[in-house]
Amino acid sequence: MNDNLNTEKQGLKGVVLPPQPSIIAEIRRFKDDREKVSELISTDPSLASGILRTVNSPAFGLIEEMVSIQDAIQLLEIERTLNIVNAILIKSSIDYLSDVDLTTFWMSSSDVAKACAAISCYLNLGLEDVAYTTGLFHNCGLPIMASKYDDYWKTIVHSYHAINATSTIVFHENQHYSTNHAVIGYFLAKAWHLPQNICNAIRFHHNPKFYLEMDDDVQDLICILKLAEHIVGVYHVVGGQMKDREWPLFKAEALAHFGLSEYDYEEMAGVIKEKVEGLL
Repeated sequence: MNDNLNTEKQGLKGVVLPPQPSIIAEIRRFKDDREKVSELISTDPSLASGILRTVNSPAFGLIEEMVSIQDAIQLLEIERTLNIVNAILIKSSIDYLSDVDLTTFWMSSSDVAKACAAISCYLNLGLEDVAYTTGLFHNCGLPIMASKYDDYWKTIVHSYHAINATSTIVFHENQHYSTNHAVIGYFLAKAWHLPQNICNAIRFHHNPKFYLEMDDDVQDLICILKLAEHIVGVYHVVGGQMKDREWPLFKAEALAHFGLSEYDYEEMAGVIKEKVEGLL
């Protein structure tokens, strides 16, 4: 796997990864000082409101609404708050590099992120912030690849259509570009100093064979992610398909990983959809 990663890394030449905003380094610098971190975040009203909006969303399942950044940090601790900060800031960082409208892409990514958090909450996994960040970051390699290759979105639609047991989305990307959006996303996550389990989940989220070799915490995130993608219909919004051709490659393992029957899954999916749509 490392050999493959080194080979695919060669395709990064000419790809611009958005730099991490300086406020994140500042938060890390004062990670043992809640008051200072609260002060730093509060200097950016957009970021502060984004954090509160995220943690107060139905996907996070809080009993009491958080009304201040101090409340949020008290509840989440600084490391978990930092995950949400990264998730919020990645959007503006990528938008700055892109010359195309990414509204639909971000709506899809946001839905996946909310679904990931909601699944963690529903299954009592305690991974809401990590799952949310994974959901928002997992496809960030797509617009970065598209900024380099004019035909990239067409290739992605073709790749989704051509999925089968031996031919994944990233397989087709590698054929065209000698790298893929999962690799780009992995190196972006590493550059932004995200936790290693998130980085690995991004790296292997289209590899039904390799992800089973990962540690349990990575498998947790990938299984959450595949459930979320299927529930909110990423295959339609991003892949332009009426059928999720990738789901059969992950379904059995994802359900078994969490001990879910088909009935359990259908019941959960209904709840998650309502949470993503803000109905619960």
